[in-house]
Amino acid sequence: MNLYEYEGKLFFKKYNLILNSYLTKKNIFIKKYIYKIQSYYGSRKKNNGICDVKTIKECNFFFKKWKTYKYKKNKIKLFLIEKKIFIKKEFYFTFFFINECLFFIFSDKGGIEIESLQKINFLKIKINLFFISYTIFDFLLNININKININLLLKIFFLIYNIVILKKIFFLEINPLIILNNKIYFLDCKIIILLKKINNFSEKISSFLKINYIQLKGNICCIINGAGLALKILDLFSYNNIKCFNFIDLSGTIKEKDINNLFNYLILYKKINVLFINIFGGIISCEKIINCILNLMYKNFFFKIILKIDGNDKFYSLLKIIKLKNIFIEKNIYSSLKKSIILNNV
Repeated sequence: MNLYEYEGKLFFKKYNLILNSYLTKKNIFIKKYIYKIQSYYGSRKKNNGICDVKTIKECNFFFKKWKTYKYKKNKIKLFLIEKKIFIKKEFYFTFFFINECLFFIFSDKGGIEIESLQKINFLKIKINLFFISYTIFDFLLNININKININLLLKIFFLIYNIVILKKIFFLEINPLIILNNKIYFLDCKIIILLKKINNFSEKISSFLKINYIQLKGNICCIINGAGLALKILDLFSYNNIKCFNFIDLSGTIKEKDINNLFNYLILYKKINVLFINIFGGIISCEKIINCILNLMYKNFFFKIILKIDGNDKFYSLLKIIKLKNIFIEKNIYSSLKKSIILNNV
């Protein structure tokens, strides 16, 4: 289902990514404002559907024309009026699905001539499940964008990725994106909502990371060995009126890169208050878990980690993290649960 530009911008308004605008059906003249027809189709500027109106005469002509003529066989009923600003640099990016695979495309040469650019001007990434920033970061460094703006762009890309997944958006295009006074704004957008049924998200994560994953609603993430123990812990949390964010059962054959991807998901996809880890070293190596926790320390996250591990390499592994902040090492399951409930309510 196609959305008008003003409908698409409602997704981003609460994040202060949209400049002030006015939606109208009537003839209104405001100095130093850009006038846009509202249509499901692109190329409006090339077809005079976007106009810099300078006088009342030009304003009357613009409204009279588009109330009379159709744009690509569609009658124009709505107009969007936005403040004119000086654009020093334009960017372009899009998220879209092909055969249930998500793709991300970015260019530092946004604007109406975007379709005429060569492939070398674009970064294209296929996203199997998680949105990873390393390739984008390298690309931004190579096009001479300062570090502050790189961080701004990466933060926005993660935000829009989450919106695309949660709102089931099939196609999203921002052109142009601008940076004004160290703030990012979307001047134009096109969105198509996905109406068909998509695969269960828990099944996709389970298949991709080779784990047993069930998505729930709550603020405590549970990573546990064994389905029986996991269900017991979920029951204990439920008994104390605590909802968990998910249930994750790690297999003994899981690789470190998959655990790292899992932690990336926990950071990027949704904010949690507590990461509860209960691992027995006979099923999965304690050192493997600890190494992934150490990798997590290089990233910005705001949740607390409750850790209870037993089995092979336990003491050697704990020595690596015993002095780290935001990590609480517990000796038994009940003290772990109690600590998790206290931290969740802080």
